[in-house]
Amino acid sequence: MVVEGAFVLWIIIIEAIVLSYIFLYFPNFTFILLLSQLCIFLKRFGIKRTVLLFLVFSTVFVYSHSVHLGKSFTLIRRMDNVVFEGIIDDLPIKGVHKWRQGISLRHPRIDSDTEIILDRPLPPGTLIRGIGLLKMKQRRYNPGSLPHSPKVIIIPRSFSASSINNIRYLPQILRWRLLEHFYKSFPEDVAEVLSAVVVGHSPQKGLYSAYSKVGVSHLLSISGTHFGLFAFMVFSSVFWVARLMPLKWLIRISSFVSLKEVAAVLTLPPLCFYLMLSGGRIPAMRAFIMTMLFLIGLLLGRKRQWLYAVLFAAVVILLTDPQALFSPSFQLSFMAVLFIGLTITKTEPLVERFTNRLVKVSLRLFFITSGVFFGLMPLITYWFHHISIFTIPFNMVITPIVCFVILPFAIFSSIAFLITGEFPFTGLLTKMVSLVNTTVVAASESSMAWMPVKGFSPLVIVFLYLSVLMLILRKKLVSGIFFVTGALLILSSYTFDRAYSVMVTFLDVGQGDAAVVEDGRNTIVLDTGPTGVELISYLRYRGIKQVDALLLSHAGTDHSGGLWRVLREFEVRELWDNGFITYKPSLPDRVRKRRLKAGTMLQKDDMSLLVLHPPEGYYILRGDEKNNNSLVVKVEKTTLSVLFTGDIEGDAEESLLRLGRYLRSRVLKIPHHGSSTSSTERFLRAVSPEMVVVSVGSDNPYGHPHRDVLERLKGYKLLRTDIDGAVRIMIKRDGSTLVRRYRESVLKRVSSGDLRGELKNLYRLISVW
Repeated sequence: MVVEGAFVLWIIIIEAIVLSYIFLYFPNFTFILLLSQLCIFLKRFGIKRTVLLFLVFSTVFVYSHSVHLGKSFTLIRRMDNVVFEGIIDDLPIKGVHKWRQGISLRHPRIDSDTEIILDRPLPPGTLIRGIGLLKMKQRRYNPGSLPHSPKVIIIPRSFSASSINNIRYLPQILRWRLLEHFYKSFPEDVAEVLSAVVVGHSPQKGLYSAYSKVGVSHLLSISGTHFGLFAFMVFSSVFWVARLMPLKWLIRISSFVSLKEVAAVLTLPPLCFYLMLSGGRIPAMRAFIMTMLFLIGLLLGRKRQWLYAVLFAAVVILLTDPQALFSPSFQLSFMAVLFIGLTITKTEPLVERFTNRLVKVSLRLFFITSGVFFGLMPLITYWFHHISIFTIPFNMVITPIVCFVILPFAIFSSIAFLITGEFPFTGLLTKMVSLVNTTVVAASESSMAWMPVKGFSPLVIVFLYLSVLMLILRKKLVSGIFFVTGALLILSSYTFDRAYSVMVTFLDVGQGDAAVVEDGRNTIVLDTGPTGVELISYLRYRGIKQVDALLLSHAGTDHSGGLWRVLREFEVRELWDNGFITYKPSLPDRVRKRRLKAGTMLQKDDMSLLVLHPPEGYYILRGDEKNNNSLVVKVEKTTLSVLFTGDIEGDAEESLLRLGRYLRSRVLKIPHHGSSTSSTERFLRAVSPEMVVVSVGSDNPYGHPHRDVLERLKGYKLLRTDIDGAVRIMIKRDGSTLVRRYRESVLKRVSSGDLRGELKNLYRLISVW
């Protein structure tokens, strides 16, 4: 009875946290749901118990709701020559040319997460004083982008650094020593894996991408898998050592305490040390708490005790940070542990029918891997938009190797290194990790390694997991209804593509350009943006695996900076440029490169691409040479024509005026982000667009779009990525034009009684981009 009461209590607390968030967007729905549940509780638990549960619910609801409402960040404008002081408090992350490190600012006081950009990494615990530029890295509003909090970036002009003696930074300093040793003593790919599994340091995107494609990316971030299997190994090792002890000693020890209790106690210190090495971040803490309580539940030997332990861990985490409920890492780690427990509970009777130990271990591994794979599939496909075909076999082979061989040897060697300065098993770890990396990379290069999944409504996840819950409760009819509803929502996301003949999406990439043209058969990408991150997320969201052509307007990093990431993540068939771009390193052999010049006409089925600039022998009289040599192309299909202009300035615009009617387009991508050197009156009149799109970053240092340009754009339908987020212009099958702004698809907070606002939010939840 006590256990059942605890179970109900944990569920009530979790439900209160969930509904406190839903209440922001669906207050009337939340009220109706609570009223219905109150009636059910009164009937089942009676008045006294219902009142007690309602008091708990109300307390948690008010607390969590206040957190959601009060969660704010210091949104700063770009500030230059700011005096700052802070302490490096995290390990470095390598960028393309520089390093990023977390810094705890003492001055100025900012409550947002802060990073500093450095030419070389510094040890944690380093005090930095200097002058620099402070800017806000804000959210990009694009389909498929993962949620993140705003972050302050410091770009120092000058600074001084000095070490401080503070025990608070000792764990980070130990992690720093190990990280330095890994990259000095091991090949880079081996160092990336060791730093990921030992100190929780993020690997480079190339290796992570390969692990992700075969379904084992969880091995490169310290999670419940690491803690769980590492705890199991330590626990089992105690029993193995006990067998080597004299029988008299065992009998004497057993008279005071059981061997299981000894093993449980001895397992705790290694796990605590591993938690310290991981940096003690929220995902690692979450995995640590869940793993420990999960093991305690199994050790107690009580029926379904593990479930209460897992729910208790979730409650502790969510009461600490209610917004963690909506982070992918929490959802994945919580559901992984949940499905491990459910799988063991349901399959253990079948496994126990076999007597061969190897068969039993293999079956358990297969059932657990399969259970977690299918259990996490809705979440993985929603957040990451792909299914790894090799997930089950690779997790059955690679995961045990990493967690039972590489991880223990790496942790033991790390402890030895921190104490003695010597790192044993270097050769063994190099060979083992290299073997794993070679296998993973080779498998990831197969075209069958992963299958893309288009974005779908988050309600699909709700209905599918409700279907699983009802199935566990043996309510098959209700389970079937939920499953069919979820399946219909997924189907609707795929039928969406049949409603249009062509669509052009301008992505919110900050101060840069990236656009995607789709017609159901072909995908053409025009520029990548500064990093390519937003473009990659969008292409995955759209379920795209192959890019037919990638066009780079010119060599500016705000247009081509994401090239190598895109080439690594997708099969790009052709690369088109203006002939003035030098590629270092050289392009992969699989990519066919083609130089475009004025007069070139490319045809993709019934979609045409006409190159208007630069012509052969073009000579620049004024302005920036690189910008004025940008490719200018006109994409046409059915009734839609879009003129992409790169970063051309007045000189190139004047050169284009001679083309007359060829310039006319329904949509104009404004040149050079709305710079004052572009978008002349004569050029705008020559193009005569219905709509103009400005791809620009908010609060950029150049003052784009310039006020004079905005004045000239009056009278045109203006779309801006810094205000509207991603912008899509599409032609439906019936010939009508539809314009969508991604910011309009984001849920809006509504007040009580605003039923119309709730219906709009429901439409936003159901619809896909």
